[in-house]
Amino acid sequence: MSKKHILMVVHSYYLDDTRVRREAEALIDAGFLVDVICLNEGDEVGFEEYNGVRIHRCNIGRSTKRTKVSYISEYVSFFFKSFFKSTKLSFKVKYDVFFAHNMPNFLIFTGILAKIRGAKLILDMHDSMPELYENLFGLQEGPLLKLLRFEERISVKFASRCMTANLPIADILEERNKAKFFVTHNTPDLSVLSFSERTNSTNDKFKLFHHGNIHQRYGLDRILPVLQTLNDEEMIYQLEVHGRGPWYDTVRNIAQNISVNEHCNFYPGFKPQDIASYLAKADLGLVLNHKNDLTDLLLPVKMLEYISCGIPVLCPRTKAIEHYFDDNSVYFFDSDAELADLIDSIRLNPNETNKRAAKAFVIYQSIAWEQEKLNFVEFVKTI
Repeated sequence: MSKKHILMVVHSYYLDDTRVRREAEALIDAGFLVDVICLNEGDEVGFEEYNGVRIHRCNIGRSTKRTKVSYISEYVSFFFKSFFKSTKLSFKVKYDVFFAHNMPNFLIFTGILAKIRGAKLILDMHDSMPELYENLFGLQEGPLLKLLRFEERISVKFASRCMTANLPIADILEERNKAKFFVTHNTPDLSVLSFSERTNSTNDKFKLFHHGNIHQRYGLDRILPVLQTLNDEEMIYQLEVHGRGPWYDTVRNIAQNISVNEHCNFYPGFKPQDIASYLAKADLGLVLNHKNDLTDLLLPVKMLEYISCGIPVLCPRTKAIEHYFDDNSVYFFDSDAELADLIDSIRLNPNETNKRAAKAFVIYQSIAWEQEKLNFVEFVKTI
C-alpha cells in the first residue's frame, strides 16, 4: 500500500512552531509523507528535510512592525506565496489531506487545487482571530470585527474538518460557527521535556521563570514591581526571562526604570529542543496573562511545560486553566496585590509546593502528548 501524502501551510517559522512540528512528526511516525510550507526566518534554506518532514519556505518573514497594516500586508503576501507553492506541489503530488494552521484562517483557501484533486482539508485553529485582534488593537464592535468573524465562518465552511487547542475554545468556536471541532492540546512531548529532569537550583536564589513570546497581554510587567518588595530585606528572588517578541525591550526598560534590573536576567529565546536544560533549575513557573476575552480561552503552553517538568505554577484564574486545573494543583492569583505574599508562601512551604506540582502533573498526564498523538493520528486517518 502506498503512503498517504499530507501538505501543511503555516504562517510561522516551522522549526520554532512546536504544535505544527509535533503534528507533522507524529504523522511521519505513523507512516505518512509530509510537506510543510512556511515562513523563512531570513537565512534559512528554501527547502530542507528535517526529521522526515519536507520543509518548503516562502521568501517572506515576520515584519518587525506590529500594526494593522503590517499584519494584513504580511498575511496577504504569505497567502499568495503559499498559494503558488501549494498549487505547484499539488500538481506534482495528489495529497490525501491538506492542513491550514491559523492565523490567518483563510490560509485554508491555499488548498483549493489539493481539494479539487481529492484532498480533505483540515483547519487547525490555534487561536481565535476575533478575540486576538480585539485585544491586540483594542477593537470595538464594528466593521473589522464583523469581517474577522466572516473570515472565520467562511474558512470553517470551506474546510472538511476543524480542530483547535483546548475544550473551552472549542465550545466558543462550535457555538459561533455551528461546526464540530476536534481538540488536540498543545502539550509538550515528554521525549524532549521530562518530569525527571528537574533539579534544585545551583545557587541560593529562588528562580522565578518566564519564557516564550513576550507580548503585553502576557503580563510579564506585573511581576517587576513585586521584585523590589520580595527582595526588600534579602536578595532572595531572581527573575529569569527567556524570549523574544514585540514587548521584550519594553519590559527590560520598565525593569531598569523602576530599578529592579539587578533582580532580573533577560535572555533571548531558546530552541524548543533545548528547553529541558533551561527549565531544569527553575523554582517557580510564572503565567501572568492579563485576563480578557482572549486570554480567558488560552491554556498556555509554557504552563504545561512547567508542569511536565514538575515545576510549580503561579497563574491567573481563567476559564481555560480552571477547566483543567484546580487550587490543589496550581497557585492561582486574583490580583497583582497578592503576588508578593503568594510567592513568599510558595518558597517557604516546599512540601505543599511539591504536592501541588505532583497533582498538576497527574492532571497533565490525561492530556499528555503521548495520548494526544495517538488521538490526532487516528483523527487524520479517519477523516
